[in-house]
Amino acid sequence: TMRHRLLTHCLSGIGLAQNNAIRVIVKAPTWTKIENLHMETGLTSLQTRAERLTACFATKLITRARESDVKNGLLRAVNLNRDVFNKKTRLLCAADAVSRLKLKDTILSKGLDTMSPDFSTPAPWESLPTVFNILQTGTRKAD
Repeated sequence: TMRHRLLTHCLSGIGLAQNNAIRVIVKAPTWTKIENLHMETGLTSLQTRAERLTACFATKLITRARESDVKNGLLRAVNLNRDVFNKKTRLLCAADAVSRLKLKDTILSKGLDTMSPDFSTPAPWESLPTVFNILQTGTRKAD
C-alpha cells in the first residue's frame, strides 16, 4: 500500500542519516562497509531495530491469554496463511518480522503467558519488610 511504501522510504532516509552520522563520529572512510561500522559501534540498523520491536509486539500479542481477532489473525499470518489477509499490512509486517528473525518456533512453543501456579499475591494488610543498607566509611570519629 501507499502508506507502507512511504514508511519504508522514510525509514531508509533515516537509516541513511544514521549511517552518515556513524561515519562522521568514528571518522571512517567512505569505502568502509556499513555492516562493519554497525559492529564497531554496537549499533544496529533502524530496519533491524524496527523488525525486532515488531517481533516483540507480535510475541506479546500471540502469548496473551485473551483471545482476539488480531491475535488469531497474527497466528494465521505467522503460519504463512497469507491468503487470509487482503489489506491488513500491519499483521503481515509483524508476521514477516517474526519469520525473518526466525522466531516463529520459539514464540509458538512458549504457549500462553499465564500466571505461575506457585505465585501468590501478599494480602493487602501485610507490609513488605523494609531493608536498610548502611554503608560504613573507612574513618571513625574520635571520641
